[in-house]
Amino acid sequence: MFQLTRRRRTIDIWPGFVDALASVLIVFIFMLLVFVLAQFTATWELAGREATISRLERSIDELARTLSLERDRSAGLESRLSEAELQLRATLAERDALSGRLGASEERLDLTRAELDQLVERFVDEVRPAVRAKARSGAQSATGTRRAGSSPARATRRRPR
Repeated sequence: MFQLTRRRRTIDIWPGFVDALASVLIVFIFMLLVFVLAQFTATWELAGREATISRLERSIDELARTLSLERDRSAGLESRLSEAELQLRATLAERDALSGRLGASEERLDLTRAELDQLVERFVDEVRPAVRAKARSGAQSATGTRRAGSSPARATRRRPR
């Protein structure tokens, strides 16, 4: 009996050790489950973000192409505008030159008209006495030829032209 009592009195650590080990194992499995779920959630979110990032990158590429096209178009329009401005300046300079020539031509025309008017007045002043004298002599000769028996119509026909 002594041995029996002695066996009973020994401390048996196995049940407590198994309980502690089972608890550690359960905690470890629980922590592993939490980490797996966290990894799955993080992977899922990252996959969604990557899809969003790739979609945004495609949009950025498309916008960059559009911007490049617009820049090219803008550069073309700016060159056309500068060409149009140069043509406008040239046309305005030509207009100003022609306007100056027109003004000079109008001044010359006015001077020529004034000279012509003076020449016409001088001519009229010089020719008027001769025309009056001829008219008087023609009137006197017409009256003399009527007396001679010829008609005024014949007298005008005989005059040299």
